Amino acid sequence: MRRTVTNQPTNQPTNQPTNQPTNQPTN
Repeated sequence: MRRTVTNQPTNQPTNQPTNQPTNQPTN
């Protein structure tokens, strides 16, 4: 039997680091 191996890794890491440092020193 022909097993169609469709185990395509769709675990796309969408943990995009949006911790943009906006601590602009305005002293």
